[in-house]
Amino acid sequence: MIKWTSDLSVNNLTIDNEHKHLFLLMDRFYKGIMDKFPKLKLEELILGLVNYTQLHFANEEKFMERIGFTGLKGHKKQHQLFINKTNEFYNRLKNGKMIL
Repeated sequence: MIKWTSDLSVNNLTIDNEHKHLFLLMDRFYKGIMDKFPKLKLEELILGLVNYTQLHFANEEKFMERIGFTGLKGHKKQHQLFINKTNEFYNRLKNGKMIL
């Protein structure tokens, strides 16, 4: 189970709420795997995560730019790695190459 906890707060309600939703989507996908959901349902869940991740990361990066966050460059790299990984999961699942 994947849970957002208050120690992960960035003290910005919008970003915190987006993080909570992101954790919810990751948890749903994880539960779907553990509960052996049908392939199409898992594809739907991971695609929702892929799409939301891109939206959230764009919002978060704009916020970080606005506040002058000094670690933005490194954080963008972390975002890209996460996007790449979720896209990889989706493609492997869609193409029948993900062992569940």
